[in-house]
Amino acid sequence: MINSKKKYAKIAQKVKKKLSNNSTSAEIVFKKILLQLKIVHQTQQIIYVFGGFFVADFTATNKEGKRYLLEIDGGYHFNWKQKQKDKKRSTKIRASGYGVLRFKNNEVFNDQEKVVRKLKKYKLI
Repeated sequence: MINSKKKYAKIAQKVKKKLSNNSTSAEIVFKKILLQLKIVHQTQQIIYVFGGFFVADFTATNKEGKRYLLEIDGGYHFNWKQKQKDKKRSTKIRASGYGVLRFKNNEVFNDQEKVVRKLKKYKLI
């Protein structure tokens, strides 16, 4: 893991910076939800895994100390090919000790009660 981190650190920082400067409207709304609920979180967090890295939309730790990636999924996440990539990504992330929670853009915009229920279910509130 240390070698992966060292190898990918510069690239990861560039990707993080690009993503940080280009938040989607759903990510902006989701961040407001997290702030309103007083959930301590990080945005565009770099997660190093064996063989590379991922930049998570958000990360947070629940009341029991479990770390979670909070991903906001737009429309392109719903085609078969992207679903397969997301599944592989989630497997690698879980292997590195994180849980993965996915929220659809539609939920963030139109069903915030569902978002809150999910955050409560995983003890982030």
